[in-house]
Amino acid sequence: MERYYQKEIECASREQIRACQDERLVRQVRHVWDNVPYYRAKMEAAHVAPDDIKGRDDLYKLPFLSKADLREAYPFGLLAEPLEKCIRIHSTSGTTGKRVVAFYTKEDIDLWNDCCARALAAAGAGPEDVCQVAYGYGLFTGGFGLNGGSQKLGCLTLPMSSGNTDRQLQFMEDLGSTVLCCTPSYAAYLAESIHERGLRDKIHLKAGIFGAEAWSEQMRQDIQKSLGIKAYDIYGLTELSGPGVAYECSAQTGMHINEAPYGYLIDPDNRNHLIPDPETAHVVKQIFAMYVRGDRMCEIQNWLRDNEILTVGELRYRRTGSKRHPRPQLNAWYNWPDKTLYDILTRKEYLGHTITGKTYKVSYKSKKTKKNPEEKRYFFPNTHEPLIDEETFELAQKRIATRQRPTKVDEIDLFSGLLFCGDCGYKMYAVRGAGTLERKHAYTCGNYRNRARNDMLCTTHYIRKSVLKELVLADLQRVTSYVKEHEQEFIETANECSAKAVQKTLTQQRKELDKAQNRINELNILFRKLYEDNALGKLSDEQFAFLTSGYDEEKKTLTRRIAELSQEIDNATERSADVKRFVALVRRYTAIEELTYENVHEFIDRILIHELDKETNTRKIEIFYSFVGRVDTGDKPTESISYFRQIGADVKSYAI
Repeated sequence: MERYYQKEIECASREQIRACQDERLVRQVRHVWDNVPYYRAKMEAAHVAPDDIKGRDDLYKLPFLSKADLREAYPFGLLAEPLEKCIRIHSTSGTTGKRVVAFYTKEDIDLWNDCCARALAAAGAGPEDVCQVAYGYGLFTGGFGLNGGSQKLGCLTLPMSSGNTDRQLQFMEDLGSTVLCCTPSYAAYLAESIHERGLRDKIHLKAGIFGAEAWSEQMRQDIQKSLGIKAYDIYGLTELSGPGVAYECSAQTGMHINEAPYGYLIDPDNRNHLIPDPETAHVVKQIFAMYVRGDRMCEIQNWLRDNEILTVGELRYRRTGSKRHPRPQLNAWYNWPDKTLYDILTRKEYLGHTITGKTYKVSYKSKKTKKNPEEKRYFFPNTHEPLIDEETFELAQKRIATRQRPTKVDEIDLFSGLLFCGDCGYKMYAVRGAGTLERKHAYTCGNYRNRARNDMLCTTHYIRKSVLKELVLADLQRVTSYVKEHEQEFIETANECSAKAVQKTLTQQRKELDKAQNRINELNILFRKLYEDNALGKLSDEQFAFLTSGYDEEKKTLTRRIAELSQEIDNATERSADVKRFVALVRRYTAIEELTYENVHEFIDRILIHELDKETNTRKIEIFYSFVGRVDTGDKPTESISYFRQIGADVKSYAI
């Protein structure tokens, strides 16, 4: 359920936010200039006056304050208000040097409490809830920040502070706490304690707001499962009031700026919904259309430049004033980088889906982020209008996977990335040069080609491109004609042929999955036992670390394998859907008269080239079609006969 504390602020338009920020920045700079000699000196050294600051676009003119400045000005050097107006002090721990002190006026406290109230509301809290604040109270900002936010929101607030687990659990049970605020490590410990004491059915928590230390996505999942709650991340720092600087909403989309992908706009009526951008949606469609057609990246870039399509960064700047990098020069406004185009071509958001959790913070004290693996991201299907259909997107991914450069004759090969040796499985390479007649273009096994370097033995597997083109075209026409004339029969046969194999695979995979999940449960029990022994002094820290290291690695391996098996099972059960997708692909074409890069890569997944059988002068070609693999129509195999000069005889190539 979407909840707000101050909806008019939280749902303000970008224009409203910008106007407010511009006005407040100008006012703040003037106030600091008049009241903070330390920062005024820095502005004068940078040759900046208050009148130079007109809004956010002028932020770059202002001198930065570092941690060293905050320590140098300790304790009163950065006060912008008289000391008699300050009603509270908080500070950092001082673990990295001299403490940083923050002073708060009544207005500061009110604003801070509002920020924390928004965080609690975004997690689903309201006046009907009991909020247990188990952060530390004192100079640390955590306890007081969430305490004030909870009171502002109207929750019954329990100022428990940290520690004293017995008391925490007693109040949690007796008063029916529904929202827990603490560090993630303490939440994990509380979950273990609840389990050990058999209190799971007596605890009524629904949400937790956890921060002040680094925690992993796996830790989040463990806490959610053990406590039966949704766990929300919150971020803050003493230099900016404390917790409430950033937080997750009920959709748990991560603590990052909620920007819409290029081609979309945020729905003004629903900030969690995307709508096509009339100015850029057609650009996304054109980029995909040109790429799957076989156009090179430089040709797409030339089209963008010729049509004066602004880069993503320049468009963002003109709309919002926001820029991650210095604004480009005039001649760079339309110069799209390769990386930006590949980012667009790989975004599943253009299929109408929402993907969150793509990155995670290395530490709550650091701005550095790392990419999450696919299995740790959150996928929400069909959340908005798609710009690209599934077939076009998958064709683009197939081409990206090969990333073939143009050949010496300045063109991308028709079968680029599709040809493999039928015996060793190595890629087949084109054999040709600039000025070579097309009828002499051919392919050979990569292992044979590189035999002097890799010591891997294979034969040439030589095949002329003209022969392969003739064979593939004939077989593609055979398959598409059959599917059009016998559509229902094809669907039933394709599903029936794979049913037994799929069922066998699923049975094996599910057995392995159950075994892995059972082992994970065993490891969790072992971890808890070892933790208890260590806490009670039965195991030293060194013994604990030694015993758990092996288990930890095994758990990581099992977790990865469980994710792989789950994906494999999902893929196997989607076989019938794949057959229908292939049929839909066939329907898109009336007749295929010639091979193009687009139709070859759209219809064909891979082609295996087997070595010539010199006794029978025949060569087997295996063609695997997208979604369905090899297609048997019951007809005679497609054949192509050509003269092979090396053996002085005709060779029959046939496709299966």
